[in-house]
Amino acid sequence: MNKKVFSYGNTKLPKTTGIFNLCPQKDCPSNKLGLCDISNKCYAKKAERLYPQVLPFRNRQKRFWLKIRSLYLKNEQKAIDTFLNRFYTDTPTKKLRYQLKALRFNESGDFSDQLDISIMESIAKELAYSDKKTYTYTHRIDLDFSKCKYLTVSGSGFMVHNEFNTVPKKSQLKGIYCPMDCKKCSLCLKPDHKTILCRLH
Repeated sequence: MNKKVFSYGNTKLPKTTGIFNLCPQKDCPSNKLGLCDISNKCYAKKAERLYPQVLPFRNRQKRFWLKIRSLYLKNEQKAIDTFLNRFYTDTPTKKLRYQLKALRFNESGDFSDQLDISIMESIAKELAYSDKKTYTYTHRIDLDFSKCKYLTVSGSGFMVHNEFNTVPKKSQLKGIYCPMDCKKCSLCLKPDHKTILCRLH
């Protein structure tokens, strides 16, 4: 039996949101390219350091994504079907399988290139047919997101469908602040061109 490559919910996200990382933080393309301005505050890095099970799980996700990339270049629909089959079958219960509402890409890591964006957009389009939202965050200001119609992208420090900025913990800037509880907020799921502020914590 294949080991799971999806997780569902966490302390901030509802269980009805699936989570998939393209790679662990240690392999993060944005960090390696110097595009991440909060590398020393990275929560993904902290999780990989503190919890022994996190890095092996994210490495398993990375290996699965590399297989999807390879398959996508040969047969796009088969790659999308393979990915979504795991999205549904990895759920811990059949009940949750039918309750899924969203897919979040990347608690850790980022896009490695334009191909990642194309695959993610194809997945998002397929999920949209069943009214499921797909969203992600990125520091990759050097990539092109103009063809993303179904995938909602929040640029870290720059606008795509939204802009997501980290600010000091005691920031008094005026704006829309992330409540740091996705169970009662859906700002990042909607392509509303909002600038969202998140206090470092």
